[in-house]
Amino acid sequence: MKKILIGTISGMALSILLTFIFHQRLTLFNFINMTFYVSGGLILLTLVTFVVQRGFFDVVFYSFRRLFQIQNQHLGEEKEDIPKLSDVVSLPSSLSLLIGLSMMAIMLISLAFYYFL
Repeated sequence: MKKILIGTISGMALSILLTFIFHQRLTLFNFINMTFYVSGGLILLTLVTFVVQRGFFDVVFYSFRRLFQIQNQHLGEEKEDIPKLSDVVSLPSSLSLLIGLSMMAIMLISLAFYYFL
């Protein structure tokens, strides 16, 4: 819980910083937009990592590595063992997903505040 809170606060600070960098002033509308970009990017990165870790791209990765390995054998390089892509990518995805979802919830609350008040 503490890591999620620290990550969410860090993400919101990043959103505020990026709002100042790109818009030169902090308005609620610009903050909502930037929070959407940061949280959406974090959620997208987490979901891509999740798909790769579950082995969806293992066959394609293996095929490309095998193809390049055959081409390198013609050049005289030695054969090496080919690990699965899901074994190579090992990032914890649950924490970043929860941080992205909590930032998205804050963005939705800000959006409701913007439209109804």
